[in-house]
Amino acid sequence: MLHIEIETVWRFHKEGSPQSVVVMLGVLNELRKTGKITSAARDAGLSYRHVWNLIEQWTQFFGVPLIETQRGKGSRLTPFGEKLVWAGERMQARLGPQLENLAQELATEIKPFLHQRPSVIRVHASHGFAVAKLRELLDRESGIGVDLRYVSNQHSLVSLAQGACDLSGVHLPRGELRAQGIQACKEWLDPRQDRIISFVTREMGLMV
Repeated sequence: MLHIEIETVWRFHKEGSPQSVVVMLGVLNELRKTGKITSAARDAGLSYRHVWNLIEQWTQFFGVPLIETQRGKGSRLTPFGEKLVWAGERMQARLGPQLENLAQELATEIKPFLHQRPSVIRVHASHGFAVAKLRELLDRESGIGVDLRYVSNQHSLVSLAQGACDLSGVHLPRGELRAQGIQACKEWLDPRQDRIISFVTREMGLMV
């Protein structure tokens, strides 16, 4: 199944100089959490020497140290290093959801040209016997596997919007609360690519 990931690159330039540097925020964040360069290198899939060389390059470029190393106490970020991590987290918080939506939109547009039949459908839904029966029917009638995960009612729509599932199970009440429930669902649905299918009606008794 096709997945598209769009990642941000934080590149710094100096005016009038062809030199630039890419700061790997993941390395700094792991250093902040563990205080160990070895852990940051392992998390990034790089060697210890390579990560240490990167830190030295960043320090030389900015003219300000990013980490402080104390014998027997490991390493910790300087105030400047902490500020870089903070800025990176803020950038991710603002751009992350937009990039995820864009990635899902691009994947939706590209998939029809690949002529690939999905082998597994990801389903997020709150628990119910009908949902479990759906997995059995799809597997038996079409040979399509189902990756079923039980999540909360609202969380399933969030998963669908973020591209974490292909089918989202949502239950709506009857009566006065129905309109309110429908309105809440609309906020997570895109009419250009989402379709609503009435699946099952459930009647519940009194729970005491």
